[in-house]
Amino acid sequence: MICPRCGSADILARTVEERKATPKSDDHGFLWWLLIGWWWGFTVEIVKLVFITIPVEIAKLILHKESGEPQGPMKYTCQSCGYKWRTD
Repeated sequence: MICPRCGSADILARTVEERKATPKSDDHGFLWWLLIGWWWGFTVEIVKLVFITIPVEIAKLILHKESGEPQGPMKYTCQSCGYKWRTD
């Protein structure tokens, strides 16, 4: 890899982890949260954990493939001139 700006080969490469923000809606009032929300939120989180998160993690462990290739977009930084660029 060569810097497009200065031509140096002293490049730092790293993968970029992208996260999508999930909007939180607060469209319920105090009474709803007092009577229903406290146990509803707890129940939803337990269901997500049992039926989504744990099976996905188990599948990742079973199907784990070692690859030398980085996954996702890369971010490069030239150590000589400080120029930064990304590849998707």
